[in-house]
Amino acid sequence: MTADTLIFVIYCLTVGIVIAFVWSLITKAVYGKLIDALIKNECETPDSAMTLDALGVKNNLLLSRALTKNRALDRLVKEENGHYYLPVENKLKAQCLYGKERVSVVTVIVAFLLFFAVVMICNYVIPAIF
Repeated sequence: MTADTLIFVIYCLTVGIVIAFVWSLITKAVYGKLIDALIKNECETPDSAMTLDALGVKNNLLLSRALTKNRALDRLVKEENGHYYLPVENKLKAQCLYGKERVSVVTVIVAFLLFFAVVMICNYVIPAIF
């Protein structure tokens, strides 16, 4: 393996990590709004279920796809006739996955700068080793 190949692999890993991090932020923000609204409005049974409009949650493409059958969010949030609820047994898991503890934009920028710094250090150190 040459130094150029190793640097290319590091660049690819860094890009993959950044993409995964950004995707995680987006999904947590979108799904988190629904989870927070369900918990706030105590939608825990089919009788207390509410529509997305009543919850104040905008139904966008990402959310509608996540609520289709056999998706991660669909396994937590239940739907009956367009009304959604979060069963008590799924509440803790939903809070852990999509709850209020969201990552701030500052954290994203700091993480990106750290990744960039590591890549730049590797870009200069690896050729010196080889």
